[in-house]
Amino acid sequence: QPSNDDLSVQIEQGKKEIAELENRRKETMDRIEAGTANGAPSKKGFNSLLKKPPTSTKARPSQKRLKKQINTMRGEWKKRRDKCMDFIDQLADGMEKKVKDVIKMLELETDEAVGAVMPPKYELDEAKPKKVKRG
Repeated sequence: QPSNDDLSVQIEQGKKEIAELENRRKETMDRIEAGTANGAPSKKGFNSLLKKPPTSTKARPSQKRLKKQINTMRGEWKKRRDKCMDFIDQLADGMEKKVKDVIKMLELETDEAVGAVMPPKYELDEAKPKKVKRG
């Protein structure tokens, strides 16, 4: 067990450490307040200082680009699902069991069991740009 002198020394060290941390906290708060006084948003938290909303339309992807990305991701999902189901079909065939039995045996989650529905594929208007006659 530590003696009273040891405990007194530890208490003094703890008080010094608390005072040091309090000074650092105060300096940090002063810097934050100085930053908010210069036109930055105030009292909205640190995240509002870091994140700024897009100011131009170039920052937002177009509808066409979003539809292309969704179609691409949908295609990847379909490929992976088809590969997995093909593997399970082959495994079930090799085990001479039904696909449903293999899924239960391996405790696999299927899209149907979870309720995941594949979104419809977006139709993209791929109109070719018209050629301008120069004459």
